[in-house]
Parts: sequence; C-alpha cells; structure tokens
Amino acid sequence: MIFQSDHRAELPRLKVPTTILQSNNDIAVPLVVGDYLAQHIPHARLININAQGHLPHLSAPNIVTHTISECLAA
Repeated sequence: MIFQSDHRAELPRLKVPTTILQSNNDIAVPLVVGDYLAQHIPHARLININAQGHLPHLSAPNIVTHTISECLAA
C-alpha cells in the first residue's frame, strides 16, 4: 500500500521544523529521496547517519539515539 501512495504535493504544507534521519545504505529509500524531502519540506534538515538498511533504529540504535539527542539539544 505504501508504494501506491504519493503525497509529494503535501510536503510544502508541513509547517513544523522537520529533521529527516536517513541511513547511508537503505535499499528501500535511496539517498535521493531524503534530498528530495529536505528540499520540499519547509524548515527541513536532512541528517545522513552511518547505518545499514531501512530500519536504523534496529540496526544502529545507538547512532539513532545519539543523533536524536543532538537534534533535541540544539
């Protein structure tokens, strides 16, 4: 179902600051997708993290937790 959804037109409507975390090696979501989101969501920030796969909170939980902590502290 998720691959049949297209909400790109909605991205500019997002008004809250947004941080996008993306694994460097995600077979399901290539880096170009994170770049696109960051360019089309107002006040967005893209952070590429050194993690493998589509579920970095499982494959690299310490990196994800550390990165989120840094974002919240800023």
